[in-house]
Amino acid sequence: MKKGVSLAINQLILLIIAVVVLLVALGIVAGQFPIINEIKLKQQKVSLCNAYTKGDPECEDVGQVEDDIVEKLGEVCQQLKYPGCSGSLSVDCVRKCCDFACPGTE
Repeated sequence: MKKGVSLAINQLILLIIAVVVLLVALGIVAGQFPIINEIKLKQQKVSLCNAYTKGDPECEDVGQVEDDIVEKLGEVCQQLKYPGCSGSLSVDCVRKCCDFACPGTE
C-alpha cells in the first residue's frame, strides 16, 4: 500500500472513532440512555420517600403529607412501575414504593 493511501485510511479510522465517542458522550449528557433516567428516578424516590415519612412516619395515611410531595411521589412510583401505583397515590403504593422507609415492610 502506498504511503499516501495508508495515511488517509488512518485518518478515516480516527475520524470514525471520534464520531462514535462524541455520539456516546452526547447520549449520556442528553439522558438518552435509560439507565441514567432510572438512576435519577430512584434518587428522587429516596428523597421523596424520606420527605413522605416525615409527615406520615407509619405510612398509614396519605392525607397527612403535603400535596406536592404526594403528587411527585405518585408520579415517580408510576414511572418506576411499582404495582398498585397507577392513578392517585394510595397507602398500598407508598408501602411498596417506599418499602425501605415504611416500618413493617420488607
